[in-house]
Amino acid sequence: MGINIVSGLYPPGTVMPNEAQLLQENGVSRTAMREAIKILTAKGLLESRPRVGLRVRAAKDWNLLDPDVLGWYCEHGGFATIAPKLNQMRRMVEPFAAALAAKFATKEQLDVLRDAYDGMAKAHNVEEWITYDLAFHEAILAASGNELLVPLGNMIREGLRTIFTVSASDPNNTTYSLPMHKAVLDAIVAGDAALAESKMFEILQKSSEAIGYEVV
Repeated sequence: MGINIVSGLYPPGTVMPNEAQLLQENGVSRTAMREAIKILTAKGLLESRPRVGLRVRAAKDWNLLDPDVLGWYCEHGGFATIAPKLNQMRRMVEPFAAALAAKFATKEQLDVLRDAYDGMAKAHNVEEWITYDLAFHEAILAASGNELLVPLGNMIREGLRTIFTVSASDPNNTTYSLPMHKAVLDAIVAGDAALAESKMFEILQKSSEAIGYEVV
């Protein structure tokens, strides 16, 4: 039902079908349907209005940092809208996180970062590459020493997965991307915060170019 809302089958402002119709459409139990409505309401997609019923909220009210909502949005028509904005947010966060990691990363955190890079280097297919690429960026957030950044990585993971999938579908992009990630890794290991920050910024700039949505 969440996908139907995000994809536009039920546009904002739509009054949802009654419970009996929803049960028939989705083939689930009444308990499961009520739980789904409760969850989608908490995610900002639905609201219950007196004398109106269940209504789809405006897109501006959707919690796009919810992993499910962001994933649905990217996969069902919203990628062109959200990709440049997601990369804008990444440029605000990840370069400085890399600089912090250069200052504060522990030996264990550096090992995790190295393992993620090694996984990218040895990846046999696009799916493996994406898995380790995500792990690399999340490892930098974790190594920043700022525990508030870790949940951010968890929240935007599905959006990043979509961006990485588009980017990695062209082998040329992975060819240039690997040494750029190595440059970030080396700068962090060397404790060079300024270099780590600038090299991460370069990755994000190239990412925007690779998916066809350059960030201003």
